[in-house]
Amino acid sequence: NFSFGDYFKEEAIDAAWTLVTRNFGLAKDRLTVTVYHTDDEAAALWKKIAGISDSRIIRIPTNDNFWA
Repeated sequence: NFSFGDYFKEEAIDAAWTLVTRNFGLAKDRLTVTVYHTDDEAAALWKKIAGISDSRIIRIPTNDNFWA
């Protein structure tokens, strides 16, 4: 999920999770997400909204991601 300008992480994460699990029907236990390596807020929201464990949240530093 990406944005130009301001957005709210909680709503974006909820919308993304709903899209892939409800609309696309992907199995929740087979999904992994990525966050920017210092974005503790996004990681916490993925845990809260989707129930994803730390082992399925991949933190990617600047030199290894395409959006930097």
